[in-house]
Amino acid sequence: MPRAPIMFRTFSAASVLALTMTGAVQANDAGRITGPDINRPGVALPMGSSGTVRPVQPMAQPAQQSGQPAGQQPTEENQTPVQMTKEPGLFVHPVRGFSMPIPAGVAVSHRGQEMHVAIRSPKGYVLSLQTGDANGLIPLPGMLGRLESRYLGERGPWERKLSGGTLAVAGMPAIEGIYQGHRTRTRVIIVRGNKTDFVFTFTAPNDLYEEHKPVFEWVLTNFTPGDGERANQPAAAMAPNDPAKTPVAAPVRAADAVATMATGRPEPAQSAPPQPNMSRFVEPGYGFTMDYPKEWRVEKPTAYMATFSGPEGSAASHAVITVQNVNPAGAETGEQAATMASADLLKALERSTQSMAVLGEGKLEESPGSQFIARYEYLGTAYRKWAVIVPRPQGTIAHIWSFTAPEASFESFQPVAESMLRSWTLTQ
Repeated sequence: MPRAPIMFRTFSAASVLALTMTGAVQANDAGRITGPDINRPGVALPMGSSGTVRPVQPMAQPAQQSGQPAGQQPTEENQTPVQMTKEPGLFVHPVRGFSMPIPAGVAVSHRGQEMHVAIRSPKGYVLSLQTGDANGLIPLPGMLGRLESRYLGERGPWERKLSGGTLAVAGMPAIEGIYQGHRTRTRVIIVRGNKTDFVFTFTAPNDLYEEHKPVFEWVLTNFTPGDGERANQPAAAMAPNDPAKTPVAAPVRAADAVATMATGRPEPAQSAPPQPNMSRFVEPGYGFTMDYPKEWRVEKPTAYMATFSGPEGSAASHAVITVQNVNPAGAETGEQAATMASADLLKALERSTQSMAVLGEGKLEESPGSQFIARYEYLGTAYRKWAVIVPRPQGTIAHIWSFTAPEASFESFQPVAESMLRSWTLTQ
């Protein structure tokens, strides 16, 4: 399979900078909403709190019986007291095992035997997650159709359907619909796991929907299903010494919005085998291969994003390399997609961090695309982000490669990042 290495000239070490945010998140909810690692840099973006969410076990809960169909309105029975969050946290379902990030400053409650999650923000938006046993007899379009028959039209709160389509959430197939109400807009996403059907709903007033939409995207990006829900084993579960896999031809997946990472487009060439101390990331559908240190962790927060970071507990755990695929709405060419992705990434950083400044930016010399270095502060800590954005040779997908680390340690891990970037290869 022909591949092409990304070729470019980097900024000097002194001008390289990064973004994202970190900070200890304290549990404050009697044991259900937790998550000290939810703000690890480099993974989630629009909200600025990035990082892989590591499930934290909740307090012991009575065993619940599953089986309630997903999407059914929960009753008031078994509703837990409303809890107000002071900081971002993580809800871990005591039965189904999934973990869901919870924003700061919201009211959270759980209803019914399934413990459906209901989030209400004083800023005006409402977010919920309902679950039920996966029903393979009803395809996802059929499930969405059932909701529309009940809520769309003259008798329901949704006046008309604005858009819809298929996507992937946490590596699982999903379908979505966006609906216009009298004064509100609602986005519904139904996700099918091997064991569970998940129904996410996000509603906000018309004039506040775009402002708070990044919160919903952040929740989806950091959502992690329970064991056995995904069809394929995640890359993080692979043993470090597993032999490199042979690339498999598969359509390249991409999100429709930027999450804060990088892209690239190549000239045909052959990639050399990885160095003895390096492993190679090869996953169908991601559209690239890249070498990384064998002891580093690989995680796939979504079907179109992969992150690489040092061992848990080490200084390198805060150095995060992320590769993200995006397909911006309205892009007609790959070059246009890359330009839009770069602009959207900068806007997302400026919106979700403090004192964000671009230290350097420019075009790549040997390949189409661009790069920039930015510095910002989050929760009192300074970060640098180096992003490389390039289009694919065909279509309207752009790849975003980025290196994010605290400013104090950025230059220490820059040689590793540069080595990984040199090995980054787009696959056809």
